[in-house]
Amino acid sequence: MFANLICVPLRLLDPLNIKDALTEIIKKDFFQPASAFLDDLNRIQQLHNYISSETSSSDLDALESALYEYYYLVGDISSKFPNTGLTVTWYGTIGHKPVRCLASSWSEVQGSIVHQLGSLYCQKAFKESQYTDEGIKTACSYFKLSAGCYEYLQTIGVLGRDYEETTLQCLQWLMLAQAQELTWNKAISNISMKNTVIARLSIKVSEMYANALEFADKSDSIILDWINQFKVKKRHFSAAAQYRMSIVSLDAFEYGKQVAYLKEASSICAEAGKYKRYVNAAVIEDLQGLTTMVNEMLRSAQKDNDLVYLKPVPNFKDLPPINGVSMVNAEVPKRLHERGDIPKAFATLLPFAIIQVAQAFKERYEQFISQSFHIPVEALTRMLVKFLTDNDLPASIDTLQKPESLPDSIIHHSQEIMSIGGIRLMESSMSEISKLAAKAHDLIQSCEERLRMEKYEDDLMREREGSARWNRPPSQVAAGDFTTRLGKMKEYLERGHQSDIMIGDNYASIRKFLEIYCAGQEALIKAIPRSTLSNLSSAVAHLVAELRDLLREADSLEKSRHRFLSSINIKARDHSILPAILNEFKKNPEQYQDSKGNIDTTKLEAVYERHIKFFSTDLKFLENLKEQQIELEKKIHEANAGFSQARTVDYDKSQRKRLEVLQSFEEAYAQYLDLVSNLNQASKFYGDFLEKGSVVLRELDEFLYSRREEARELEISIHNSDKFSEIEHSMSNSGSSLPAPRGQKANTWDPSKGINSAHTSPRFFDEYGEYMILRYLRYMKNYVMTQPKKNIITIVGTTGVGKSQLSIDLAKAINGEIINADSMQVYKRIPIISNKHPIKDRKDVPHHVMDHVEWNEDYFIHRYSEEANAAISDIHSRGKTPIIIGGTHYYLQNLIFKNKTVGEKEDKETLKKLSAEEQELLDGPVEAIFQRLTEVDPVISEKFHPQDKRKLRRALEIFLTTRQKPSEIYYEQKLDEIEDSSLKFNTLLFWLYCEPETLKERLDKRVDAMMDSGALAEIQEMNAFYQREDPRPDCTNGVWQVIGFKEFLPWLESGQSNPNLFQEGVERMKIRTRQYAKYQVKWIKKLLGVELNKEARFNFKYGGKMYLLDATDLNQWETNVGTRGCKIAEQFLTNGPLGVVEPQAPVALLSILPTSEFYEEFNSNKTIKSVSNWKHFECPVCKDSEGKPFIAVGDDNWKVHEKSRRHKKQLGSAERKRKHEETLAKFKKAKEEENAA
Repeated sequence: MFANLICVPLRLLDPLNIKDALTEIIKKDFFQPASAFLDDLNRIQQLHNYISSETSSSDLDALESALYEYYYLVGDISSKFPNTGLTVTWYGTIGHKPVRCLASSWSEVQGSIVHQLGSLYCQKAFKESQYTDEGIKTACSYFKLSAGCYEYLQTIGVLGRDYEETTLQCLQWLMLAQAQELTWNKAISNISMKNTVIARLSIKVSEMYANALEFADKSDSIILDWINQFKVKKRHFSAAAQYRMSIVSLDAFEYGKQVAYLKEASSICAEAGKYKRYVNAAVIEDLQGLTTMVNEMLRSAQKDNDLVYLKPVPNFKDLPPINGVSMVNAEVPKRLHERGDIPKAFATLLPFAIIQVAQAFKERYEQFISQSFHIPVEALTRMLVKFLTDNDLPASIDTLQKPESLPDSIIHHSQEIMSIGGIRLMESSMSEISKLAAKAHDLIQSCEERLRMEKYEDDLMREREGSARWNRPPSQVAAGDFTTRLGKMKEYLERGHQSDIMIGDNYASIRKFLEIYCAGQEALIKAIPRSTLSNLSSAVAHLVAELRDLLREADSLEKSRHRFLSSINIKARDHSILPAILNEFKKNPEQYQDSKGNIDTTKLEAVYERHIKFFSTDLKFLENLKEQQIELEKKIHEANAGFSQARTVDYDKSQRKRLEVLQSFEEAYAQYLDLVSNLNQASKFYGDFLEKGSVVLRELDEFLYSRREEARELEISIHNSDKFSEIEHSMSNSGSSLPAPRGQKANTWDPSKGINSAHTSPRFFDEYGEYMILRYLRYMKNYVMTQPKKNIITIVGTTGVGKSQLSIDLAKAINGEIINADSMQVYKRIPIISNKHPIKDRKDVPHHVMDHVEWNEDYFIHRYSEEANAAISDIHSRGKTPIIIGGTHYYLQNLIFKNKTVGEKEDKETLKKLSAEEQELLDGPVEAIFQRLTEVDPVISEKFHPQDKRKLRRALEIFLTTRQKPSEIYYEQKLDEIEDSSLKFNTLLFWLYCEPETLKERLDKRVDAMMDSGALAEIQEMNAFYQREDPRPDCTNGVWQVIGFKEFLPWLESGQSNPNLFQEGVERMKIRTRQYAKYQVKWIKKLLGVELNKEARFNFKYGGKMYLLDATDLNQWETNVGTRGCKIAEQFLTNGPLGVVEPQAPVALLSILPTSEFYEEFNSNKTIKSVSNWKHFECPVCKDSEGKPFIAVGDDNWKVHEKSRRHKKQLGSAERKRKHEETLAKFKKAKEEENAA
């Protein structure tokens, strides 16, 4: 153990089910069974479990072997698996508290392992003995290996906070400096070692610590403790080198040089003493020993030289420099390059790179089939249809030959249209395209929303901090490339929109014809008018017959093309390119893959070219079909021209009408084929747009996250700079005495008695800076000791809005478990009336703190807090996420926030220590409680209404059990909120919202459904229990508060026979439920919202933003609630609170979120300054329900009362009464005067 050196702690690794994750990747992306690699999967899982376990550090040799094996297994995975899809969570430990580092690629995981090896070798060095030569030698070797690990990390380019070049350079030089220090330590223990050699070794140690210090100052990860130790060590070894050179000068009888060296050493030691704060005690002890020795020798040397030797003392700058000599260098561990006997994993698994290449060839192959066969054949068909339609064929001859029957071509068109899908296909395709267009529009809006969000946040911080300090590029510059790309995307989308309009117009123009086509032959017969039969001459009849034969030939040509396409599809399926590529690679992998795993696709081109030669004859056949159609069209054109010239008799009216209708049906058929093609192109257009746009959206998410991280770091830097400047300024003035405090009404401070924070009013210290300095020092201590906050998800909303269903959706999506926060759902045997989610609908998701309390048990906030916090810890320990739901808001506040209940940690044992008189006082009338509270804490007594027994009793109870004034505790809590986030966890909070009118109807229906499903039986069972209790339970406490019991008490106590009382109970239950829902919305907006808004001052670094989910339309639940909620939760859990890029609320609900001005106004009575507003206002004219004078608490409530109709009415009554009394007095006086006269 080396007490005076720095030990780099081992990094922490989160547990991960890596086996299942890799199994899913194999199933999804590879064409091999995962069961074939079960041994390798188990092996990697066991290694990960061992390395992430708390016991792994107990045997460093075993951990070293496990890390190397894990390193090579990850390398095997990297060569075969895709480089994304799995995130391994490490925690850097070189700061004050662990910092999460996400390794989202296999190369980053390998880098993290190497980083851990660097820490491990440092740990192994510290295990060696500093008292033996062998121990020092071994420790030195380990430090060099550790330095080699950090040097190796710089060459592989791993990204992340712990992998910044400055941090790695600092760690590398630290390890080298400590290795060199051990060499120096061994040298000074050798009495035969020359002082010049020791001096050169010592000065090199100083230089290495100087290098470590240089990079530490540039790094954001190195803590002040280390930096100060580097400063001390740098000067210590520099002074030690000068000391050794002074001995060399003494031995050479150069007494003047001896004094010069010692003076410099003494000066350096004095300089080193300035950086003792936060430095290891052993290091300070070494420095003090050196300082004492140097100063004593300096005094002796100066005295001897002044009295005896009289040698001139040269200037230190004129002395020759000490050339350091390094005995150490960074050694990259050989095992990082030599695999040894570690067996390879996934040896028979095809690399994902060849899978990707094969998939690319497959897509290219499918594109070849489409472009070479499908598209040309479809084009030929459309060309032929258009040609015939332009020549009025076959309508012109059908009009003459078949004046009353349906033409064969029309019947054929009808059958083909119906086989393709008819109107159903058109409308479903257009609907799908509309949805794709809406998604594309939403994607553009999402991109723009992220840019607006980033600009708003940047402008807000720039305005708050000032442009001089907020000196990063503005949003217009940083996001310039994205703005340009979005502009082009919008233009591209607009062109698509215009094409959609054209498709819609074309469809509208032929819809009525398509309806008839799809209705069958009877509809066609009705739609196509009959005509008169014409007598054709033999010449014309011959030409018509010739045309008919040519049209049959055209129909036969089209059928042969369809058969040809079918054969092509079968041939393409039977001769797929993908297995051909994979089989070729399996035969000789080395031919197509280099040593780094890269695939040379050019060498596989021959396989592809050889494969498509299967279709050479088919390409020739397609060309022949094309030539046949050209020749056929030529014959049809000539025959139709002859027919037109030979026909001497014009069409009559009926024939012309039939011809026009037939021609319209033919044109509709041709347009239908065009529309089908256009719809396919539109679908492809939007598919490509969404695919490429999603890439832009992901890039914007990364940009927004990086800008938030950058903003957070800059804000922390600015605020830390301000705070440390204040502290340093305060400390620089600490030598002067504080001014004597002024007298106060009470609690006057005696400086000789120090500070007693438990009994001294903090208001007094606001007169001075010392109290706030003490608080800041405590805050810094808490910051250092704080562990990373863990994640929780909380769902709030009104009763009946669907919180339980959302919690189950989230739990299944993110591997969570549910914690109840409803004070009624903790009780047993009332699942219906307390609205517990049915067990059959919970989908095996565990529920905690539910259904476990008997009806006659007391259940208070402290018990709930213990049970819920225990459940949270248990869920976190199993790697899952707690999801807290419920409508009891003080339960939720207790779990989410710190210090939300004054004195929340008291237990029943404390309460039992109250004297009998004190307990009697707490159970007595409210007037006595108020009077006593006013005596002991007049400040807090003004905060509550004189008749609010619960709050007054709680405040007095705090004083009696803690002997501390509640007002002082309140003040402390408010200061805590100013200094740090009051969130206990990284908190994601959903507000499930429903429009009031819809919710009202939904709640009424729910009450009716409860009555039909067994709620009445639960109410009757409760009543039987209630009637047996003596005395009767208080309906304002415990289970008896549940909505539905006291509302039915009149009916229950009437013998349960009065239907009118029963119906009144149902109505009261509905009204009470609606009132409770309104109260819940008020709490969310005015209390919870205010508390969460305070997190804005900490940039929501621990969460606290409230995300709205719209549950108004249950038909849209999956889109508006389920999908959106899961997406936000995944972003929160993956990227942290600052990584959620989804908007806080849908556009339609933005007005629901209170504005910052609302929060500021409402928060005015919730701050430290609001204490001065605590005051009782007694109305001289109004009375409360008990006939006592009405009392308003606080200026705001008094102003509301003054403006109320009730108060104005009472003022009017009082004025009328006064005038009436004045009139009576005047009348009485006049009567008396009259009587006297």
